[in-house]
Amino acid sequence: MSEIVDLLSIAERRTQRGANFSTVSVGDQEKNAEELQKALDEIKRAVTTTIGDTQVNIAIHQQFVRAIHGSLQAGKENRGVDYFILNYDTLIEDALGLERVVYSDGFIGSTTGWWEPNTFNTERKTVRVFKVHGSIDWCLLKDDSIPRRIRAGIKTESDKSHVLIYPAATKYQETQRDPFAKIFQYMRETLSPCERKEMVLVICGYSFGDSHIDLEIEKALYQSEGRLTIVAFVSTNEPEGKLLSWLSDDTISDQVRVYANKGFFHGNKKFVQDAELPWWKFEILAQLLGGKR
Repeated sequence: MSEIVDLLSIAERRTQRGANFSTVSVGDQEKNAEELQKALDEIKRAVTTTIGDTQVNIAIHQQFVRAIHGSLQAGKENRGVDYFILNYDTLIEDALGLERVVYSDGFIGSTTGWWEPNTFNTERKTVRVFKVHGSIDWCLLKDDSIPRRIRAGIKTESDKSHVLIYPAATKYQETQRDPFAKIFQYMRETLSPCERKEMVLVICGYSFGDSHIDLEIEKALYQSEGRLTIVAFVSTNEPEGKLLSWLSDDTISDQVRVYANKGFFHGNKKFVQDAELPWWKFEILAQLLGGKR
């Protein structure tokens, strides 16, 4: 999908500028913007169908939610929790609902709703869910410019034009439009704790492959004056890429804690062992947070 988005951008730019050739080469064929957009929409619908029509046991997600909003909050003042989700599925939202945890996700309504970002402006003791890359139940109806939330199987007056998930490797353009511009605004605010407050960003299941996400985290680290801590669970044996870069920078290294497959790394300290430590797996993390070993 990322490849198609990049090719689509080229084709659209050539068309807008009146180039002699407005198509792009795909293998041994020439495709125009309309054909590429149609292919992209078909793939997104296939992704939505594949994920949405699959029956999933979300017991682990429920266990994770119970740990976050139960075990870790026991005996403490109830604090707000923000979820920044890069996946397209709705498993976290479903688990929150099953566990009776009230949350806001930017929509008003039930299984069918409309985008209203003011729902995020609530008392910070609540839970907020931000779908950074969109969701399988987001779509644009005809003549709409902002998304609706429409569950599969619901027939509308006008067919869904396309699902709102953004797979492009370079997502800068998409992040400048709502709802994504608003979501990134809240992400920046969350990662910028005010004076005398601290914030912990726990990262699980992310390989630091999205440059626009990495940039936001990196800027927040440098600008937080030590008030932001990153806790990352990764499947590699030791930190790589961005994590290694941050740990190598003395100005922010103490703010980064990495739980890797074969060790723990924090600032200039590291504890390495030969045996694997699968705490990076979601189901293991859920157990650890819930107090199980």
